[in-house]
Amino acid sequence: MSSAHQKHQRYIIRRFPPFVDDDMILRHERLRLLIVFIWALLIFAVTVLGALTCDYFLQEPLFYFTVLMVLFVVARAIYRYTHEWPEGLRMRWSYWHEIELSMATYRLKILGYYHRKIDRHLGRFPRDATSEAQMRRYYHLRGVVLSLLFATAYGIFAILLAVCDENAYTQVLLLYVLAVASVCVLYRLAKLHLIELPQVLVLYQRPEFAADMLFADDERIPFAQPVATYETTSRATRV
Repeated sequence: MSSAHQKHQRYIIRRFPPFVDDDMILRHERLRLLIVFIWALLIFAVTVLGALTCDYFLQEPLFYFTVLMVLFVVARAIYRYTHEWPEGLRMRWSYWHEIELSMATYRLKILGYYHRKIDRHLGRFPRDATSEAQMRRYYHLRGVVLSLLFATAYGIFAILLAVCDENAYTQVLLLYVLAVASVCVLYRLAKLHLIELPQVLVLYQRPEFAADMLFADDERIPFAQPVATYETTSRATRV
């Protein structure tokens, strides 16, 4: 198996876990595409406000950078939905079975990725002392609070940008950057709470990842085993 094929396998498996239902991933991929379009529309809205407020705004490098960023993210999301997801739907279980039959060091690369992903999101919760409902409630409350905070910030920055003086050019750029940053945070929160966390909770219940300790070094030291305690004795040299 070539290294390029192995890299492609890992790429598909990491983005489309075989342990998650097809219907669930399909909903998430459609939702991901919708989130990207909403994100692009919100950035487009403040870009129009900036252009209407200041005549020279469309000549700024910041404007071209934002346009390129939005086009890249939208194109990447469309490519993922139209090309990568169909391949993941067809081949993810086949790729996973190939990985299971491969060498242990290669197999642990994938397991280690899932271990770290689960630990990053749910590592703060003791496995035996926290229910799934409690974890969902915690993230739901945190997601609602942060989303309201940054949505309010976006609205305030957009209003200030619309009423800003045309001659206050630095203020126009600052308000525009803050509004775009708020949208990007909302985009990240939406992906985290609506897509990533539901999939992580599914993986969390899988017996393959039911370890009490999730090691960050499982790729670099794949065969590390606990060593029994032992004592050493030293002989004193008598003169």
